[in-house]
Amino acid sequence: FIDWGRLHEQWVEAEGEVPFHGLVQEFGDVCVIQDDGTLIKTVGGTQVVDWVRAYKLFRTIQPDIYDFVTFFTDTAHGMPPQGGSSWYSFVHNDTQGIGLGTFNNRPAFGSSVLQGIMFLNQGHFPLWRYVMLQEQGHRWGAFARYRDSASGPLMNDHMLGGWAHWAYEFDDDRSPMDYDTFDWLAQNGDFRRVNLASAERVYCNLDLYLMGLLGREEVGDFSLLSSITLVSGNVYTATCKRLNAQNVIWAEGERVPNVSTSQKVFKNAFIVLTGDLTRVHDLVDRVDGLRLS
Repeated sequence: FIDWGRLHEQWVEAEGEVPFHGLVQEFGDVCVIQDDGTLIKTVGGTQVVDWVRAYKLFRTIQPDIYDFVTFFTDTAHGMPPQGGSSWYSFVHNDTQGIGLGTFNNRPAFGSSVLQGIMFLNQGHFPLWRYVMLQEQGHRWGAFARYRDSASGPLMNDHMLGGWAHWAYEFDDDRSPMDYDTFDWLAQNGDFRRVNLASAERVYCNLDLYLMGLLGREEVGDFSLLSSITLVSGNVYTATCKRLNAQNVIWAEGERVPNVSTSQKVFKNAFIVLTGDLTRVHDLVDRVDGLRLS
């Protein structure tokens, strides 16, 4: 994970506070920032955006009321190439029981409420629901480990090796917090693998518990498969381990705050960065349409 706050501080230390001569405007419910060249930095020969500077420019026209901001870049008109990734970047966490330590990088952003920033790649627009839910979901998941018993070893075989995503073998229903595109359905003692479209993605009960939207008793059981073997078509045999919220609590402790006191309403600002305000309208319209979908 990149510490954008520290990078910004290093750039300011090296260059001082550089004046901004671009434009910051609202197009309906989308903020558009026209870069004057000072938003783009070079790291290891690669052009990157100074996201902290971009956020602070957004704050010149908006108050400090947003829990999240989601950035989009107009690569057709002056912004650096996007590569293939969308991402979530942490700013603040004081929630216990979700597998994350506590940290606070809000001072680098000049905010008292910001929890994280996101970047959505235009190449992911056709998978909008899946990708947007996943990046937003990374505020809370998927980091929680489990134990088979109160004193058992910490287990993470339900997560991918790279952390932060549910594993192929974890039956996470239609959760967007994985990298596979299907759901496991129990069928006559076996498991049927069903492909999922982006529009079918919804958070599973474990996701909702980690987000503070379900209580521990509401999660129910979930399955972790092993020894998966193809029978025919899309039907597989597998050994099934049944887990529930208690297994996670044995590993991470109770979620604090719990469902009765956790935050339920969040504000997310959408920001488009461009090099040419006169030619960004089509992208802004597309972003606004996705925002409403």
